[in-house]
Amino acid sequence: MQYRTELKFICDPCKLMLIEDKIRAICMPDSHAGPDGLYLIRSLYFDSPDNMFYAQTRNGLDHRYKYRIRIYDKSDSRITLERKESLHGKKHKDISVIPGDLLEAVLEGRDYGSEDDLVSRFFLDRKLFLLEPRVIIEYSRAPYVYSIGNVRITFDKSIFASDSFDLFKNDLTGIDVLPGGHGILEVKYDDVLPGAIKKMFNSYDLQAVSFSKYVRAVDAMNGIVGEC
Repeated sequence: MQYRTELKFICDPCKLMLIEDKIRAICMPDSHAGPDGLYLIRSLYFDSPDNMFYAQTRNGLDHRYKYRIRIYDKSDSRITLERKESLHGKKHKDISVIPGDLLEAVLEGRDYGSEDDLVSRFFLDRKLFLLEPRVIIEYSRAPYVYSIGNVRITFDKSIFASDSFDLFKNDLTGIDVLPGGHGILEVKYDDVLPGAIKKMFNSYDLQAVSFSKYVRAVDAMNGIVGEC
């Protein structure tokens, strides 16, 4: 099982734009991005009645995980169930592409028989911890890749949270997760961050932070807005 390092930086819109201009010169756009270099992500997160996953992340539990269902560009052409795990500060993600009727079963609270290990594990945890949909997080992402070190760099902008659980609603209403138009720069890599990328980041004096979109989204829905 491959665990990857993830670095996250909160940046104002101007800094995001400047860094992305630099990244374009040394990285390739991700092949999944649209003609404008972006795609839209919507993720429906799950939690227990006592906010188990929220608390584990908020408290920095060394070994933790969470579940989400994700779509891209408001389309049902690819629906994924994901289990994001953190261990000793590194991340691993299991992904299964799921049919639309599984999503319906989840939202209606019905059991769903499946031979997929991740789906089966999700429904087992759902029964054990009484997991229910908690919040949708939406944002636009500009993704780039750097072949050495299997590096992936993403710029996440316009991040907001919604208490609607309709993943395919055309226009969700919600609350901004970060104030002042700030966004998140994420850097993911396998073992060692290549020198060219590290040098570029050092030139902007970037400081990695502990940041969870899920925690910030729940806080925002509860009227708590974190500082940048």
